[in-house]
Amino acid sequence: LTVVVLQSATLWAQGEGGIAGRILDETGAEYRGGARITAVLHAVKDAKFVPFIAHGASTPEGSYRLGPLRPGKYDVCVQALNGDYVESCRWGRANAVPTVAAGAVVNLDIRLEKGKVFTIEVDDNEQFLDRHEGKSPG
Repeated sequence: LTVVVLQSATLWAQGEGGIAGRILDETGAEYRGGARITAVLHAVKDAKFVPFIAHGASTPEGSYRLGPLRPGKYDVCVQALNGDYVESCRWGRANAVPTVAAGAVVNLDIRLEKGKVFTIEVDDNEQFLDRHEGKSPG
């Protein structure tokens, strides 16, 4: 644990930044249900790209902090651990796309979105679905 703390302190000292803020529910109140936050570094055109992903979790009060992070643009996604909220990167696009500068912490509050339920009606005159019920796709 001591080595991890010392390495983190060293990286911060070398000019790496971070992202910090609060996770909010659909009303704008701090979300206290627990959330997983992921930041994925964008590739830089015409440069050697080393993939970088950071994960973190919100506190019981709804705040979070990711870092140290390499400078660059990030897709930030949130997965709420409770409730009917959409996992943004799996079912849509990133909640936010901040740019992290060397030595700076970006303040980023993220509002969760409730999922929506809709019905799909399929016109299956040839009864294709009935003939394939219970069979695996492909």
